[in-house]
Amino acid sequence: IVDFELPLPPVNLVNTGDLRWPTTAEQWGNVMVRVEDAVVTNNNQTEPAPLQYEVFAMDDGTGEALVDDDSDSIWTYYQLVSPPPVGSLVQSIEGWVYHHYGSYLDSTAYKLCPLYVEDMVFGAGPPTIFGVSREPCAPISTDTEVTVSCVIMDNSSVISAEIHYSIDGGTYETAPMTSAGDSTWAGVIPVANNNKVNYYITATDDGVDQAEPKTSMFPYNIENDQLGFVVTDELTIAHVQETIWPSGISPYKDCLVTVSGTVTIDSYDYTSGSYHSYAMQSSNSQWSGIFFDGSSLSGLSISRGDNITITGTVIEHYGSTKIINVTNPTINSSGNEISASAVQTIDLNQNADEVESYEGLLVSVTNVAVVDTNQYDWSIKDASQVPCLMDDDMATMAADNFMSSLTINQNLDNVMGIFNYSFSTYKIQIRDLADLGQTMGTDDEININPYVYRLGDNFPNPFNPETHIQFELGGQESVKLIIYDGLGRLVRTLVDGQKYNPGLYSINWNGMDNNGQLAPSGVYIYRIKTGNFIAHKKMLLVK
Repeated sequence: IVDFELPLPPVNLVNTGDLRWPTTAEQWGNVMVRVEDAVVTNNNQTEPAPLQYEVFAMDDGTGEALVDDDSDSIWTYYQLVSPPPVGSLVQSIEGWVYHHYGSYLDSTAYKLCPLYVEDMVFGAGPPTIFGVSREPCAPISTDTEVTVSCVIMDNSSVISAEIHYSIDGGTYETAPMTSAGDSTWAGVIPVANNNKVNYYITATDDGVDQAEPKTSMFPYNIENDQLGFVVTDELTIAHVQETIWPSGISPYKDCLVTVSGTVTIDSYDYTSGSYHSYAMQSSNSQWSGIFFDGSSLSGLSISRGDNITITGTVIEHYGSTKIINVTNPTINSSGNEISASAVQTIDLNQNADEVESYEGLLVSVTNVAVVDTNQYDWSIKDASQVPCLMDDDMATMAADNFMSSLTINQNLDNVMGIFNYSFSTYKIQIRDLADLGQTMGTDDEININPYVYRLGDNFPNPFNPETHIQFELGGQESVKLIIYDGLGRLVRTLVDGQKYNPGLYSINWNGMDNNGQLAPSGVYIYRIKTGNFIAHKKMLLVK
């Protein structure tokens, strides 16, 4: 330290267009800059080009620039408050410029990252609607009304708010929302048994500092997404999964639900691959499969063919609908037949009209040929001549090794697996050799490599809040698996000398240090020592 308490250097005023191209943006890399009098043009909810990682985009007339939330303060703020509505005035925003993800081709490589909430000053614009909830979240036959609540904020005053709802596909009606004098507004939707309801919210301000009053909506683009529910005593997986809106978001997102189905990814499958999730389905029909997870499930033995009832919270996990925090599932029966949904590869193609309806479902295709391979997945197609993807994230080591041997134009009589959405693509997730029409016997010619000493890549990476670290042992060994921060300081000891037999293992890190505190964003190193084998890899925790 040479000196301290020196004045900060002046913050340069730039245009949004200066942050788009390497020829102008690179000079501001890691420098604090300021943008004034811009307008929000995208808030991560709009079509046809939703943002990938950023919070919102803005334009001062010189070209659109992206604003990110890599600062812990900004990330936490936007977990509580929705992004500013499109059309909002950004009076000023300060932050540092950095090169992160994206592409030069569409000017998404450079971002402006404010450090603190006070670095962003928003002016006049439509009201901001966030914190939307309903009670009850999953209404039943005895409920006659559903109360919808939200928080609405504006630079001046909100003069009105309404719920717009449609029952059973009918004309949209309106229900007024009222406020108790604070920013919380609530309104009531009248319902009856078996009603299927879609709804959205609008709010209008008083027009102060604007040419006229402005109205905003939640969801922000009602052609892409609306909220909804079904009034029923028998909630099914299909109710939770199915949506008529392009967004694909479950109408029961953030709701506590209870559903039943037959297990298709069980406790053994959970530990075999790197995906680490269970799955079940109520039938082999579209919309009838779903993934689920819960920390209390690790000590239970759930087998394929078990019919179970679970209770948990619905979330959207990187675009995939999932039920989490499942506790104490009830096993209703065992040994039930599991029937795959027989489809063609054209049905599972990324651009198929109903591709999302197969998410979480056991699917099968026949007489396929491998048409492409890469380090991540395999492309296959059948007589429809339109390809789909298959992957090994849920595969056993034997299935993974067999898939690694596949070559272009190789034919497979049958491919079966759980259909999922991961890293922006849909794919068939293979579980074992049987899913590939292969068997393991004494005369089997499939080349299965013996276990070796290996430290795998963590998944997902980057991650928030947890990730899985996979390692493989070629013999019985004592294992140490430790996480360090970027400065080499010990953060968490995951395995401390316990003995493991030869095999493939996966250890979960929940993002906490040895003191039970959440680790901050940043690069971390995980290191394994077992016998004479020592290895380490890097991972990125983002918030």
